[in-house]
Amino acid sequence: MATSVNAAAFALHRELTGQGNLLFSPLSVYCVLRLLYEGARGETRRALGRLLGPDSAPAAPPDLRLLLEELESLTRSSETETRFAEPLDLRIANGIWIQDTYPLVSGFLPSVRAVMDADVASLDFAGHPERSCHEINAWIADRTRGRISDMLSNISPLTRAVIGNAVYFKAGWDEVFGEPAPGRFYRLDGSETEVQMMRGHFSDLNLLEVDDFWAIELPYRSRPVSMLLMIPRLPGAAALTALERQYSHAWSLIRDPLWRRIDAMLTMPSFEIRESYELIPALGRMGLGEALGGAGDWSGITEEKGVGFDRVQHDTYIKVDQFGTEAIAATLASMYGAALEPPPEPRTITIDRPFLFGIWHWTSGVILFLGKVENP
Repeated sequence: MATSVNAAAFALHRELTGQGNLLFSPLSVYCVLRLLYEGARGETRRALGRLLGPDSAPAAPPDLRLLLEELESLTRSSETETRFAEPLDLRIANGIWIQDTYPLVSGFLPSVRAVMDADVASLDFAGHPERSCHEINAWIADRTRGRISDMLSNISPLTRAVIGNAVYFKAGWDEVFGEPAPGRFYRLDGSETEVQMMRGHFSDLNLLEVDDFWAIELPYRSRPVSMLLMIPRLPGAAALTALERQYSHAWSLIRDPLWRRIDAMLTMPSFEIRESYELIPALGRMGLGEALGGAGDWSGITEEKGVGFDRVQHDTYIKVDQFGTEAIAATLASMYGAALEPPPEPRTITIDRPFLFGIWHWTSGVILFLGKVENP
């Protein structure tokens, strides 16, 4: 299951990356596409299946729901820890909002509940679009602890259904950094800027050094979740682009025996990123153009002809400071009707140029968040 999520992650990363910071949640986007898969038929289903990977096959076991349950169990087990340790908080929610009285194919809702236990509600998009927009925004805000609010600025009266997902993650570092202080960070063009840099002594830091890049693993407190930083060996845009092009290969090295534990003084920037993406263009280039449009076959959801998706919105937020990480994502797909479209001296490590990062659950290998910092 993790392999399927991660393969889609790298494909979407290639479509979204460009100039500037990047942050998206592969798991959140995958969950929404997997819910759409349950209602797709014919070539539309096959196109989604190619992107989602082998787990989307009808005969496959419900691996995605098992994965989500395992991830959410981390929060429950963390809450039993001592009150002196900040617990890990990882919550994943799926929701479907349907036009009141709109006829659905009978098997659709049982299918999505079996796959991901989605919340289901009826709204009157046609009669009260503003109220419907407010209710969906309130659901997103509640599931993201208020970090993502007013995600929908408007909603069409011709909307038939909205399918959504929210991921909330917060955890403290296993070893915290000291107070941030001003430091230099070198941009891709060679210019420098002053940012807040965190510095900490890590007695047991995981380091991977290969030909083109080096990587650091920063564990969160007592949990099987960590942040991975991948830094090109050479400065500049070319080296970072080359690393992004081989992202899937680089990520495959994370379980490599070349990892070694070192004693180090690590300096890196604190950063905060907020991004919003309309994913239909990117998903279209990934083979879902006709599937999401009015030519798609959504007869597993409704018998109405000409329905499609006019919006797949993905909003994200991350804050990384000396104490830990808070990362949030929400994805909404709107379906429209036919009328609409002692050590030795510590090693000194300073991350002072753009880098890639990811947050992963190392037990399963699934990537929760994937991003890039060009200007912290």
